[in-house]
Amino acid sequence: MEPTYDERPLADIKRRFEQLVARGELEVVPATADDLRRARIPAHAGSVFVSTARAYRSVRLNVADVVFHLHEGGEVETEPGGWRLRAEPEEIDLRIATRGVPEDDWVVDATWTPHGDEPAVHSTILHFLVRAAVGDSA
Repeated sequence: MEPTYDERPLADIKRRFEQLVARGELEVVPATADDLRRARIPAHAGSVFVSTARAYRSVRLNVADVVFHLHEGGEVETEPGGWRLRAEPEEIDLRIATRGVPEDDWVVDATWTPHGDEPAVHSTILHFLVRAAVGDSA
């Protein structure tokens, strides 16, 4: 499995994520100590997902009114497998898949579309969130 899109270096994406949060395009809910005690995070998650989930309980993509709950989800058996994050609306199917590289996760957007396209693959949760907010201009 390879990323579907050409991706910028992680350092650039981290800066872009912070800019999107500062401008209100992405709305984050900081994680509290109590949130972290209750958090369900996949054991196979890489360091980017883990550090993002430690910092934030959820991220809202304001342009589409979609919320990703970083502390909630569960394993799924359906293709392409992985850990499905709880999202609102529930039709959104975002998964953290096993990759085996400590820094990265395979973040798979397996949301059904009428086009029947293959799931979109991103190398980290931050790459996914930035692309979801601004598309190719990330």
